[in-house]
Amino acid sequence: MDIHYHSLRLTLENKHFIAPIKNPPSVLDIGTGTGIWAMDVADDYSGTSIIGADLSPIQPTVVPPNLEVQIMDADEPWDFHTTFDLIHTRMMNGFSIRSWPFFYEQAFKFMKPGGWAKNQEFDLDFTADDGTMPEDGAVRNGTLYGMRVWRSLV
Repeated sequence: MDIHYHSLRLTLENKHFIAPIKNPPSVLDIGTGTGIWAMDVADDYSGTSIIGADLSPIQPTVVPPNLEVQIMDADEPWDFHTTFDLIHTRMMNGFSIRSWPFFYEQAFKFMKPGGWAKNQEFDLDFTADDGTMPEDGAVRNGTLYGMRVWRSLV
C-alpha cells in the first residue's frame, strides 16, 4: 500500500489532493490503510483535524497529534460527531466499498456545505491493441475469477 501511495504522490506532483481547497480545517480519510496519507497530510497541515478510518487496525500507534485513527466499516452507517471539509478515498474500488451510492449518501451527510469528497480510484478497461479481445469474453465482461467491476458515476 505504501508503494502505491508513493507512486501516486509522484504522479500528483507531491500534492495530497487536487480538490480546490486550501488548508482544510477538517479531513476524513476513509480506508486509511497504513495511515501514510493521513499522517503526511497531518504533518503538512498542522492546523487541520484529521480522522483516518479503516476496517483493519494496521496503522502505527504513534501518529501526529492532529490525527485520530478510528476503526470502522465504511459500508455501515457512519457515526461521527462532526462534519468535514474534505472526505478522501484512494484505491477503494474493487472489494473495499460494497455500495458507492451508500458511500456518497454517508459522505454528503458528513460533509460541510462547500466541502469536497475526493476519490482517487482506478477505472480498468481491458483492451487489445489489435482488436482481438472479444467484447463478450471473460476479461471484458468482468467475470474472470468471479470478479465483477461496477462503475459509479456520481
